[in-house]
Amino acid sequence: MKYKILSLIIILFLVSTVFASSVNNIFEQKTLYDWYGDVIDKNGHAVTGYDQYDISNVTYTNNEGDVTVKIQLYDVIMDYSFVQVHIFFTSRSNRYLNDYRITTDELDTWGEFGLGENTQKIDVDFESFGNDSLTYHFSLLDKDETYDFIVVFLHYKEGSDAHVYDQCPNYPISKIIAPEKCQINKIIQFDCVIIDGMPPFKFKWYFSEDGSESEIQNPQYSFSHLGEHLIFLEVEDSNGARDTDYVKITVTLRKSFLGSIFECVPFFEKILNQIIL
Repeated sequence: MKYKILSLIIILFLVSTVFASSVNNIFEQKTLYDWYGDVIDKNGHAVTGYDQYDISNVTYTNNEGDVTVKIQLYDVIMDYSFVQVHIFFTSRSNRYLNDYRITTDELDTWGEFGLGENTQKIDVDFESFGNDSLTYHFSLLDKDETYDFIVVFLHYKEGSDAHVYDQCPNYPISKIIAPEKCQINKIIQFDCVIIDGMPPFKFKWYFSEDGSESEIQNPQYSFSHLGEHLIFLEVEDSNGARDTDYVKITVTLRKSFLGSIFECVPFFEKILNQIIL
């Protein structure tokens, strides 16, 4: 009986050890996933972490080239960590950034592009003690300038790193010129005005009334149905940059009453001139 009880205790010990080990492995896997997994911050941008610190509290906002990145650091080893922040941004091949400014709660950094350069790297260092946060504010001084992408890269002195990446919205390169109203069965001219981009361009018009398409820059079209219709345009330049635009046109049976009266004015004026003469 004594041996049976002893054997049962040993079996229970072994089972509990295996169970505890498996639970620990689960927690370790979960922790590893937190360390190495992809995190989506509240702004919807992917934050990929490769470090043993919790950096999931990363906020990123981009308002027409006005970028703010805020990073909350937790559980820094020995309450001390040296962090380098590298910001890379590349302007479009036919546009160059002239001036930029980076402000942090540690220091301010200013910079200027040389003529012909289309890539710039900025290194900013700061020291973090304990549970600390750092806000980086990146802005283009000239609102006419744009860029393709920006990467904020953090490197801890212990060798771990993380980064935030964002694709800049496409800069508008075209615009549709078209009337807001037109008559049914009347031929309408649609013009695509090029604002920016590198030629040659590819054009693709889409007319919602019948689903027809056109690949010329300035097509003509006549509507056969009354009501509101959408016209879409997609333009792609030689560098692959794309821009989309659309207009809404109201198709009427005939012109308004006042418009008809004004059209008759020259006719009556001609008759009166003949009578007077």
